[in-house]
Amino acid sequence: MSSLPDFLAARLPFPGLAAWGARLPDHSTPDQVQQALTRLTVAATSLRQHHLEPARLCWVFEHLRIYLASRADGAAVALFVENRPDVPAEVVEDVFKGFAQPPASAAEDAQANGLTHG
Repeated sequence: MSSLPDFLAARLPFPGLAAWGARLPDHSTPDQVQQALTRLTVAATSLRQHHLEPARLCWVFEHLRIYLASRADGAAVALFVENRPDVPAEVVEDVFKGFAQPPASAAEDAQANGLTHG
């Protein structure tokens, strides 16, 4: 698999995507959505105290859905998607299925820039 930035660039944006963010295996999270992504990953990590190991989470709000996926190597991706019936759920599923496969080299991801859009 290609680096995380290349993987995401090939799949994003899609209709209804309001913003997205990614955390690299080294836990770096570039710019705009950083604070939200950091807090979401902390929430997911805190579930481990209760012996829960979620690979994916979804928060649903009136106008927005936030999807979070994480990998064992520490990388995570959050998709901030408009809460509309015409937003294709299979696009989110496709992103997360591909993301679940670790990249060929974590070093490639650690060197990448510009992972956050919104």
